[in-house]
Amino acid sequence: MHDSDIEDGYPLTPLQEGMLFDHAFAPGSGGNIVQIAGVLREHLDPDLLEKAWRAVIDRNPVLRTSFHWSGDGAPVQRVHRSVDAGILHCDWSMKSPAEGRGQIGRAHV
Repeated sequence: MHDSDIEDGYPLTPLQEGMLFDHAFAPGSGGNIVQIAGVLREHLDPDLLEKAWRAVIDRNPVLRTSFHWSGDGAPVQRVHRSVDAGILHCDWSMKSPAEGRGQIGRAHV
């Protein structure tokens, strides 16, 4: 990552510092991660959905923000000019509902 990739930078809020502290002492706990899944019953164009989601990311700096802390000094959040959304397309339409639910937990970007 180059400095030219960074649009802006900020110190962490007290809540963010608390979350960082929790993560530092319980890495991998996932305590501050929220995921949602849903069933779409109508036809969906995955490429169009991806394009729309990328437009949302481009317009909202909070969705392009990462957090950095070397352990010595104050942590910071950096707003990137662009990010790779890491969108994963999965078609489980030919699977049973039970198989699909099992796949959701194993799908990783």
